[in-house]
Amino acid sequence: MTNVVLVGTLDTKGVEYGWLRERLLRAGVEVLLVDTGIMGEPRVPADVPREEVARAAGTELPLLRTAADRGAAVTTMAEGAEATLLRLHAEGRLHGVLAIGGSGAPPSPPGRCGPCRWAYRR
Repeated sequence: MTNVVLVGTLDTKGVEYGWLRERLLRAGVEVLLVDTGIMGEPRVPADVPREEVARAAGTELPLLRTAADRGAAVTTMAEGAEATLLRLHAEGRLHGVLAIGGSGAPPSPPGRCGPCRWAYRR
């Protein structure tokens, strides 16, 4: 079966990711949801929670929150997302990746963000 990994901030885009996950499941696609959010509470449950993504980047989520450097936190979570995607691919649990952006930070095109660059190369 095909596995699509949805990667995004479930504190700000959780409703949208929940909707997208439902549509993919209805189409017969297996879905894994990876949370890269930092501050707010997730609006939908994740298969890979944000704490696990932070650890994949070599840190802990509370440290990112208290550092008060949003740019560094976002970069760190992108690194954790990339490591998570690589792990899922190695485990045979990833056949495609999908991310959606918001008005403040649309997804970067391939070649600009780690997870997008990795997924595009494959």
